[in-house]
Amino acid sequence: FKVITSAALLELGVSPTREYPFAAARRRLHIKHLEKLGKGAPRTDMGEALADSNNGFFARMADRKLAREDLQAISRRFGFNQVVPFPLKTEASTARVPRNRLERARMAAGFWHTRLTPLHGALIAAAVAGDGSLPRPRLVGRLHSPDGRIIEAPEQAPFATAMTPKQAKALRRMMAKTPRSGTLRRAWRKWPKALRHIAVGGKTGSLAKRTPYTYYTWFVGFAPVDKPEIAVAVMVGN
Repeated sequence: FKVITSAALLELGVSPTREYPFAAARRRLHIKHLEKLGKGAPRTDMGEALADSNNGFFARMADRKLAREDLQAISRRFGFNQVVPFPLKTEASTARVPRNRLERARMAAGFWHTRLTPLHGALIAAAVAGDGSLPRPRLVGRLHSPDGRIIEAPEQAPFATAMTPKQAKALRRMMAKTPRSGTLRRAWRKWPKALRHIAVGGKTGSLAKRTPYTYYTWFVGFAPVDKPEIAVAVMVGN
């Protein structure tokens, strides 16, 4: 959900390269992370914060910059609480924006209050990779007839329009840092040498379900960064 929060902050004019103070919060977020910070507080910009999945940064920025109505509106534009039109049965991703200040900040940083399907995750990656619109997913792109004709599937209007092309471009640049210097850097060292010339952008995620206990790891992304051709979403339940 930090990708959605980033889009909302960009829309309000928050610079992706200007540094802001934050209180480190690796696994837990408390009200102290939202309060006024001292002069020695660490600082970072939104691009680095997204690459590092910086919980404290996004909780504090959302608390200071985004109202409940802002998060409701951006969630709707990103296709939450709507069933994605698709040939196979799928469920809607959900986003319930809390009234409570701390819970709302937690949501903005990716803690609770949302559920995301892998299909929807791929569409969000596609919106960042493209012009900011979530495409209507389909199983068939073209038909090859017996006589050699190729019949392209008809163009369809986007499922949702989440942001402007300018904001999508800014998010692409931010998400390009994740493999190089962010949360994906260790796994990226194992990337085959034959494919390392392909620049990839993306966002990792992790969360756990108590019953039965399952630790989920996520990745949504796109490639190549400069002219994306493919968007992906992967969710693994460990």
